[in-house]
Amino acid sequence: QQFKKATDVLETGIDDVIENPVLETNFYIQLGETFNGLGDMAKKDFFFSKANQLVKEKK
Repeated sequence: QQFKKATDVLETGIDDVIENPVLETNFYIQLGETFNGLGDMAKKDFFFSKANQLVKEKK
């Protein structure tokens, strides 16, 4: 329930993800979830879209 704190941590952590598309995808999914909890649907959709794009590229 601490969505703002989770968002801050995830946004900081995503900068450190290098060459690991699975981890990057998981970060984007979690960011989407936190923005959903905060009620920011535009950012939620943005991060879920980025996660979906990485999944498609992986195939």
